[in-house]
Amino acid sequence: MKYELFFLNNIHDSMEMVNVELDPFLDLLNQGDFDELTMKHIILNLANCLELLVKYKLEQEHWTLIFSDLNKAK
Repeated sequence: MKYELFFLNNIHDSMEMVNVELDPFLDLLNQGDFDELTMKHIILNLANCLELLVKYKLEQEHWTLIFSDLNKAK
């Protein structure tokens, strides 16, 4: 069975997680409370999203560009 997750779906999911976490974080921040764990998750999801965006653009140029080892590309 072949299972594929496309870059755009993953990018959307990462951005959705940022949106879900950002609103409550900003509410807490406005109340003077700072939640380090939520901030960490927001940053990690944004970094993941940016990495996927770069890989998506590379894949559009040529699919082998997303591999660090071309011998493993199939």
